[in-house]
Amino acid sequence: MGVPDEVTGEKIKLFVVTDSTLVTPSMIREFCKERLTGYKIPTSIEFCSSLPRSSVGKVQRNKLKEKALQKCPKK
Repeated sequence: MGVPDEVTGEKIKLFVVTDSTLVTPSMIREFCKERLTGYKIPTSIEFCSSLPRSSVGKVQRNKLKEKALQKCPKK
């Protein structure tokens, strides 16, 4: 998910659904570094128990975007 960034214009925020406390943001970043190019590696990672879904089961990206923007500092 793209969220505003003062330096680059936009940065990547990753929402991870897990119930495990064994997964850390550094583990996820290391996993991404091995498989993705540098600009695709998330700078912000948020763990959650579930993603908002519509009545047919699709992820509601607009609600995730709202959640991500609430935690971003205003310009």
